[in-house]
Amino acid sequence: DASRRADAAASRTVAEETLTDGPEGDVLVEDSSSSGENSEKDTLSCMVENKLRHIGELPSNADPDLQVAVEAQRAEIRSLLQRIKDVDHEVQVKTTAIAYVEGRYDVD
Repeated sequence: DASRRADAAASRTVAEETLTDGPEGDVLVEDSSSSGENSEKDTLSCMVENKLRHIGELPSNADPDLQVAVEAQRAEIRSLLQRIKDVDHEVQVKTTAIAYVEGRYDVD
């Protein structure tokens, strides 16, 4: 029971720190319609990885169940980041396709 509470607290802390605050407290998730979308996604990836490195690793003598839970959380964070990138790319493709069909896309 205590282990589950610790896992839940660690999960909330990691998710909150990783996905909402940048190094200066800035919000990491920005409007995808702004310019430099690829650099923003790369920046988001770098910030998430930096946050995970900053959080650090558990000591080797930590409870094995806690180590498994923390690694699962890290994997889930990375998976969510990849899904964000994939969906953003899909939106960009569909937006471009709609603009092309409507005649608003200049191929030059």
